[in-house]
Amino acid sequence: MPTVTISKKRFESNNAVDPGSPSSTFQVSSGSMNVFSTSEFISIPDTGNPGDYLTFRFLFWNLLGNIHTTQSVTINNIGSQDFEATAWYLLIGEGSGRPNLRSSSFSITQNQFLSNTPIESVDPIAAWASPNSKIVYTDNDVTASNTVIVNAKNFYGAEKFNAWIDLFGNCQISGDEMTILQNNSVFALVSFKEVEKEMPWFEDIFVAIEQNWLQFHTLPDPSPIDFTRSIIKYLSEREPQFIGDDLYKLTENISDMNKHELNEVKGRIDLQLRRMNTSIKMINDKLKSMK
Repeated sequence: MPTVTISKKRFESNNAVDPGSPSSTFQVSSGSMNVFSTSEFISIPDTGNPGDYLTFRFLFWNLLGNIHTTQSVTINNIGSQDFEATAWYLLIGEGSGRPNLRSSSFSITQNQFLSNTPIESVDPIAAWASPNSKIVYTDNDVTASNTVIVNAKNFYGAEKFNAWIDLFGNCQISGDEMTILQNNSVFALVSFKEVEKEMPWFEDIFVAIEQNWLQFHTLPDPSPIDFTRSIIKYLSEREPQFIGDDLYKLTENISDMNKHELNEVKGRIDLQLRRMNTSIKMINDKLKSMK
């Protein structure tokens, strides 16, 4: 029976809405249908101002690898693995001023908000407060056109763009592009998600061995180094990101990362190295069997 950990966390700080009750756990039957529901508003005592309360408004669920913006979510098959179900909330009163897009980066995989902007580009550029800002203004002081177009980053570290999530406000979304009408305000996040390549990665190695063995099997003593190089060349031509681009994507934003994000990237690179070492061992074993 899988164990579910339910928590309610605060937008961008990643802290519990109520520090006195950070999470709860319960067990569910494998493969069962379950409904996850939460309140639209939560009020807790303001410890800094006795007698006052802080009120939070529901934003979304991060549940089994997907974002849900409804308070109640039905999962038809819960699976058999332990998992987290997190409801995210915003403190009421945050954000005001000029009409704008307020954006944020969220990792579905890590189940947390990320520190850097999710924005790649803005048209017109004058609407963007700065290249590192999460804010894009939409008033007629920065744009003479009727719209502002915002493109999200395709990658954040090792994680890939998943979706724009429009939480409040009116906009049009097409892939990684958001279009906002002049003088409108939008509150949105960009979700990112790790995309693992598991079994196909090993299948590629075996296909490469089969393809390249034809040109070496007639040699009396084929060089393992040359054979390995030919396999790497085959893989890089068949799927370029398999060899080089993955590392580029892992490190392209490294100068903007905090300590936690740098440790995450280091873990991803360590994983790549372990996989490469495994592939080298598989190739060597295959070569030995061919003698």
